[in-house]
Amino acid sequence: MSRGLHRQPALRRLFYLDLFTLRCQQFHDASASDRRAWLPVTIMLLLIGLVLYYFGIAPLVAQSVGEPIAAGVRVIASAFTVTIGVNLLIIPLIWLIRNFV
Repeated sequence: MSRGLHRQPALRRLFYLDLFTLRCQQFHDASASDRRAWLPVTIMLLLIGLVLYYFGIAPLVAQSVGEPIAAGVRVIASAFTVTIGVNLLIIPLIWLIRNFV
């Protein structure tokens, strides 16, 4: 006998919904003011990078901040891996429930 989605333990549902909404909110709901800020911030970062490169400071900066940036990228990659893994497990189950229950 199939258990309905509403009978699953609340913690599992909340965990999945939290990951799903976090993933969706990060990219799809940027406000107009946020989108307007992306171009000036990108230009400023490129200018700072060019100045650092021009004065020969770029290798020193890369050595000092390279490891913390790599650690941050590993954390972000882990978070997305968990999100993708949860989606790969839950989406087929939801499809089965919608089509056969």
